[in-house]
Amino acid sequence: MHGGVIASLLDAACGLPVRFIAPETDLVRAVTLTLSVSYIAAPKGPRVRATGRITGGGHRLVFSSGEVRDTDGRLIATATGSFKRLAPAAPGPTSKEPT
Repeated sequence: MHGGVIASLLDAACGLPVRFIAPETDLVRAVTLTLSVSYIAAPKGPRVRATGRITGGGHRLVFSSGEVRDTDGRLIATATGSFKRLAPAAPGPTSKEPT
């Protein structure tokens, strides 16, 4: 699997939790300010799983980390990033993503 694909997965995994302010509120837009990826090993098998979580920050600037593991649970890559929250795309129900 190409390193750029892994980096894209980690960007999405780290950035998605940043978009949620609190339950039952509109999603906000967010942009990646920094993303640092460390590659650990090549994945075995055709699938990987990326996960991310918020590690700190405030209302506008948020820090998160993520990891990619292969189907055997082996660590493939890790990332840390900083993200800036923006205003919702549009107020009201249209700014919520479908579940």
